[in-house]
Amino acid sequence: MPYLVVETNLFVTDIPDSELDEWSIGADCAGWLYARLLPNSKFKAHTDPTMEDWGWLIALKVEGFIVQITVYGHQKDQDYWIIGIACKNRFWKRCPQKLALTIEQSVMEAIEEIVDADVRMKREEWVEDFTALDLLKLGGQELIPANTPRPRPSEQCVPAKSDRAGG
Repeated sequence: MPYLVVETNLFVTDIPDSELDEWSIGADCAGWLYARLLPNSKFKAHTDPTMEDWGWLIALKVEGFIVQITVYGHQKDQDYWIIGIACKNRFWKRCPQKLALTIEQSVMEAIEEIVDADVRMKREEWVEDFTALDLLKLGGQELIPANTPRPRPSEQCVPAKSDRAGG
């Protein structure tokens, strides 16, 4: 799944506790993107922006297939948004890989045009693999290339002595 990192202060990134029931981080970003994708004659609405526990999901129909667009919220204290794209197979209708890549490319180009047209937004390059470790590299540093070896889980989190058995 290709991902695009966008930097902007256009969207709400901090919600007071008193407004948590009325407002969700990322709703404005997902709605903003969705509203700009729909006028494209290649795309048909399939699912309005939907809140998930990890972020927001938008689904478009492109050439008869469903394309899911994910919008992930910012990293704390930074105005970064992560947009992912994936052409999805249906149970009864598989999208050939070559066609899926073509469809994803058309959505990627449309998103680039939308982002590039707004001077309040700065985009990075598309990356094929995006993990939580990549979030740590945001903020003026390069993204970790997809082919960079990742630490093994045992190297990522070493329990404190008091958390270890017998310690």
